[in-house]
Amino acid sequence: MKTKSLLTSLICLLLMLSAVLISCGEGANQGQATGEPTTEATTGVTTDATTEATTEATTEATTEATTEATTVATGADGFPLIPTGLTAEIIGEDNQILARLVDDPITVEIYNGVTIDLHYQGWPTVCTNADGSVIYAVSSVRNAHVDIFGAIGFTKSTDGGKTWEPLRIIKDTPLDDRDCGIVDLGNGHLMVTWFTHDAVKYLEGGKYDYFRRAHTEQELDAVDARLAALSGADALGASYVMHSLDGGQTWGEPIVIPVTTPHGATLANDGKTLICAGTRWGTAGKQLASGYAHIIVSTDGGYTWQRRSGVNVIGFRGACEAHIIQLRNGGFLCAFRYAVTVGSNTSALATAISTSADGIDWTAPVPMTDINQENGAPPHLLELDNGVVVLTYGRRLTPTGIRARLSYDGGKTWTKEIILAVSDTYSKADLGYPSTVQLADGTLLTAYYQPKGNDGYCSFLFVKWQLT
Repeated sequence: MKTKSLLTSLICLLLMLSAVLISCGEGANQGQATGEPTTEATTGVTTDATTEATTEATTEATTEATTEATTVATGADGFPLIPTGLTAEIIGEDNQILARLVDDPITVEIYNGVTIDLHYQGWPTVCTNADGSVIYAVSSVRNAHVDIFGAIGFTKSTDGGKTWEPLRIIKDTPLDDRDCGIVDLGNGHLMVTWFTHDAVKYLEGGKYDYFRRAHTEQELDAVDARLAALSGADALGASYVMHSLDGGQTWGEPIVIPVTTPHGATLANDGKTLICAGTRWGTAGKQLASGYAHIIVSTDGGYTWQRRSGVNVIGFRGACEAHIIQLRNGGFLCAFRYAVTVGSNTSALATAISTSADGIDWTAPVPMTDINQENGAPPHLLELDNGVVVLTYGRRLTPTGIRARLSYDGGKTWTKEIILAVSDTYSKADLGYPSTVQLADGTLLTAYYQPKGNDGYCSFLFVKWQLT
């Protein structure tokens, strides 16, 4: 009897130990962000817990971590444990139309009743609301790459980009409104950024007077009268932010900021602090030193701004058009455009990246050699729910189009480029400035501008894709 009782006790004890071991194995595996095997080279983490999670990543226990994208396990260096070897799958077609004004232009008033039709769009940005269910989009509407008639166009989609509201002008100053950025601050609060040039540059004999050749005498007379009516700060180029508190239906007055950047500001991890990296611009920017991508922040929702730090870009010819994000581990990435020489006399655009642990002290910028060779700029950065950092950029050398790279280690190293879209017209290099958002279903939407087919004007286009 005693022997039978002892045997029964031993069996129960073994069953309890087995349950504990299974539970521990499941807990380790829930650290995976995707349910795919993660190699040692990807994680760079040597702890026993990470090894166990890596080698048993195909178990059913990863399902919970996969569905809860906001819970991402990190290694000792603070970077997510994510799989290498991800590839991009295009959903539908590239070069899908977000807004095309070639045959359906927007009419605006130049001055004193004289109007003009605008057919061209450039330098777009997209953002989403908190859950990715609404996509907001802005672009600069005009008739040419340089054109005094530039204005800010706005639209949105509530069905993942399948349909878009008709594009409408939300701001048209007397100057050329360029490089629109947009960010969602929550609860219907949107903020748009853009910049303008000095009025004198568009008068006859000015730096950009060549735009005048494409317009009638009546149109130019109206332009000159409009510019002549400006005085003081109104006639000077500046960089601005503008707010909407009702999801883009109405907009407040422009607020001057000291830097310009094509894709505007991003939100820090606290969900309140706005961060923006850019080149000093206008009268407000004269207080800032040259040779830096200045980092400015706002803690009151984008109404007032202060300089926090700067990335030293001395030695990078023509450095400008920066973009900054904060990573989930608390660090920061700042990427910017600069000029390089390709071949004997061809000037091209390139990208360099600087990193910071606290947003104050920045590393010396590191050129992305492959992009130098393949002509990529300006950059846009996005960290996905699973911790992958996506860099999107345009290529203006044949074959022209839109490209992307991925980083699994917070921007330290990057994959080879992914071709997202190929230009319909190889000979036309007026394209690029892509920005990317992650939608509610996890797919990605990258918006950009370029001619559609054989159009003589540029349109606002996009491509949807996902990582597999």
